[in-house]
Amino acid sequence: MEYFNRLKIEKAKQYLKEGNSVKETALRLGFYDTNYFSTVFKRITGNSPNKVRNRDDLGWECTADKDGIV
Repeated sequence: MEYFNRLKIEKAKQYLKEGNSVKETALRLGFYDTNYFSTVFKRITGNSPNKVRNRDDLGWECTADKDGIV
């Protein structure tokens, strides 16, 4: 499950960079609860979806989550 979430979050970063809303991005990727999407996103990337959406440069990689898994 974690692997698929990581793939979804990589795609989410792309959608957010394109200007899609957090809600639209979450729904497009099968997250029907935007709070859960935001939690998963932050755990994997270390940043909130809104922060990423407002950044010009998304060239950074996912940071390690609390278990040290990258």
